[in-house]
Amino acid sequence: NYPSSNLRFFEIGLSGIPQLSSFVPEFEDKFKDFEDVFYFKDQSELVEKAQWVFDNYDNALTSAKSFRKKIDRSDNYLLRVQYIAENFVS
Repeated sequence: NYPSSNLRFFEIGLSGIPQLSSFVPEFEDKFKDFEDVFYFKDQSELVEKAQWVFDNYDNALTSAKSFRKKIDRSDNYLLRVQYIAENFVS
């Protein structure tokens, strides 16, 4: 989906499992590589990061939990609807 994401990005994040994702420039400051999600820019980086996730699964699960918490706090539908209602509905 480069250079953007879709709903699946958040659905996987909410599942609490480690996510390998094509690099998403709009999220690189919000959702950090290795801290929340595992971004890749090409096939070799995908393989490298997938291997890291398999070899370090407990750490990868910690990253997944961090990602889920960030989504729960700041990127959920309730907050989005509130933002729209406050800023676009008269």
